Parts: sequence; C-alpha cells; structure tokens
Amino acid sequence: MYAARGRCPCGERGDLPDGRRITALMFSLLGGVLIAFDGFLAAMLRSYRAAGSLSPGDLQATLIWYTCTIGILASAFLLWKVPKWHESLGVIIILSSVFSSYLVASGFVFGLFFGVVGGALATFPDRSAPGVDRPPE
Repeated sequence: MYAARGRCPCGERGDLPDGRRITALMFSLLGGVLIAFDGFLAAMLRSYRAAGSLSPGDLQATLIWYTCTIGILASAFLLWKVPKWHESLGVIIILSSVFSSYLVASGFVFGLFFGVVGGALATFPDRSAPGVDRPPE
C-alpha cells in the first residue's frame, strides 16, 4: 500500500509496535482456530450424513476449508516472524476469513469476526501511537 512512496507509516523498521503485533496475532490465531474447529465439525457431519461416501461438492468444500485455515494460521505465524509483511499478511487473513465463512464455515461467526479484526489490526497501522511516522500529506 505504501510501497509506492517507499515507506510505511509504521516506523523506521516498517513493522508494527509489539503490543499491536501481539494483539493482531492473537485475534488472527483465535479466528483461525475457530474456523478450523467449525470446518472440522462440518466435515464430520457431512461424512456422517453421507455414510462414508462424500460428494465432489463436499470434497471441494473441505479442500477450500483446509486452504483458508492454513492461510489464516500461516499468515498469523508469519505476522510474528516477519513483521515487515504486516500489510500483505493482514489482507490474506481478512480475505481467507471472509472467503471461508462465505463458502464453508465461519467459525461459529466468532471465527469470522476475530479473523477480520486480527487482519485489520495487522493491515492498518495505529497512526496515533507515539513514535509512528506519519506519511507526508
């Protein structure tokens, strides 16, 4: 987002402050775990109803669920390990949370909420925090 201007408004290092990074990480992880649990329950119910034979639509929904869950959890982990990528990782977390809730499982609605909030905290810097450089206006 700020790459065209050559600097991120998050400070000289380009990463989030530690408190905000931990908050974004916790919200994203909680959302990812809830979506994983809800998707697991949905897959178990589908296989129970189908008496062992799943339709191609069920398999496709399960594959989408796995992909979104891995995307959320991996992005949350990378948010901690590579904080300079916080904007891209936050967008991945938001899109994976919304996409998984639209097609497969929303994590009991709370997973969607926590995923979107965690991604938003990672994506958008807190401009009111002390020591945060502001972009030129």
